[in-house]
Amino acid sequence: MAIVITGASTGIGFSLAEQLAGQGYTVFAGARKQEDLNRLGDAHANIRPVALDVCNPEQVNALVELLRNENIKVDALINNAGVAVIGPLEIQSDDDLQWQMETNLIGTARMIRSLLPFLRETRGRIINVSSTSGLVAWPFAGAYVASKYAIEGLSDVLRVELRRFGIETILINPGAVATPLWEKTFSAVHEKLARQPEEIRKFYEADSKRSEDAVRKSVDKAVKPEVVVNTVLEALAAKKPKPRYLVGPSAKIQWWMRVLLSTQWFDKLKYKIVYGDN
Repeated sequence: MAIVITGASTGIGFSLAEQLAGQGYTVFAGARKQEDLNRLGDAHANIRPVALDVCNPEQVNALVELLRNENIKVDALINNAGVAVIGPLEIQSDDDLQWQMETNLIGTARMIRSLLPFLRETRGRIINVSSTSGLVAWPFAGAYVASKYAIEGLSDVLRVELRRFGIETILINPGAVATPLWEKTFSAVHEKLARQPEEIRKFYEADSKRSEDAVRKSVDKAVKPEVVVNTVLEALAAKKPKPRYLVGPSAKIQWWMRVLLSTQWFDKLKYKIVYGDN
C-alpha cells in the first residue's frame, strides 16, 4: 500500500509521512529542498522522499514514471502543499497572484490529473487540505482565500465526477493551526507594505495591524498540527469518510457563523473585527 503526500517538508505534511510510514504504508513524500528530502529519508524506512514541486510539471511527471516503473499501487493522494499570499489586494503583484494560484490550485489539479490512473485502479482517495479560508472570506487575505475557494469548488466537482470510479474526494478544513507559517506570513506583509508608496501605506498600515492582532489572538488558541494529522488519518481509515472534516473550534465556529448569519450581518461582524468602529 502506498500514499503520495505533497508539501511534506515540515509541519503537517512531515508528521503525516511519519505517522503513515509507522502504520506500514510506503509513503512517497514530496519536498522541494534537498535538506528536507534528507530529513524525510532519515525519519523512517518506509518514507520514499521525492523531489516534488507541484508547480514543476517535469518533477510531477518524474514521480508518475517512478510509480509506473515500480508498479506502485497508490491508495491515496494527500494534497498538502500550499502557500499563503496575505495582505490587501492593492499591494499584490501579478506574480504574487500567479504564484498563489499556481501552487494552491493548479498544482493540486496537476497532481490529481497525474495520479488519477493509479487511483482509479485502486479505487483510492484524494484528500485536499483546504482551510476555513475556503469557507469564510476575511479581509487582507484575498489571494489566499481565492485559491482556497477554488480548491473547495474543485473538490465539490470531483466528489461527484470521480464517484463512479470509486474514488472518494475529501476536504480537510482546519481553522487556526499553531505553525511557524504565521510569523513568516506576517513578516512578508510588513516587508511588502514597507515597499509601497506612502500614499498606499497610509491606507493599510493601521488596518493591517488590527487584522494581524486579530489573527494572533486566534493563533494563541490554535490547535496543534497533530490534531490536523489525526483528522487526515481518520479520513483515510474511515469506511465511509465524510465529504468534509472541520478541524478545531475556530473552524466549527466560522462554519456556523457562515450558515446562520446573513451575508450582510456576517460582513458587518468581519468589518467590526478588522476595522473597529471606523
